[in-house]
Amino acid sequence: MIFIIIIYIIQGVIFGFAVDSVITNKGYNDNWFWLGFFFGFFALIVALSKPEVTHVHYSESLLLQKAQKEHILDTGGWKCCFCHSINAFNVTSCSCGMSKDESERRMREKQQAAASSDAFAQSEAETIELIGQYKKLLDSGALTQQEFDAKKQALLSSATHRS
Repeated sequence: MIFIIIIYIIQGVIFGFAVDSVITNKGYNDNWFWLGFFFGFFALIVALSKPEVTHVHYSESLLLQKAQKEHILDTGGWKCCFCHSINAFNVTSCSCGMSKDESERRMREKQQAAASSDAFAQSEAETIELIGQYKKLLDSGALTQQEFDAKKQALLSSATHRS
């Protein structure tokens, strides 16, 4: 009888240390020895199924550098559109050779091009939606095939003239 109790205690100690080492290796600071001691194999399965802890380390110098760049932009600085470096407000040309005026002009051109492409995409979407509505009318019998083709051709030709 005492021999069986000693075997259970030895088994509990082995599972206790095994479960505790698995949890420690996964990055947890919890003491799982007693769970391993009392629950043995089941505690080991739970410990093995837990995900590893991921520690996120932030570099203070990177955070400081980012804060400095934001401060420069907030105080009137400018960003070069060519090399994307941040320059103080009193700097007239970037280290890459691009002048402040040229960089600002290129930024305005990029913004205008983006706005015009957004407008084109919106008008194209409206044209597609109108064709879809005409198709529904064709399917319901309100339009004939010739009327649908004529309206579709008119919409598509006006869309190509706008672009």
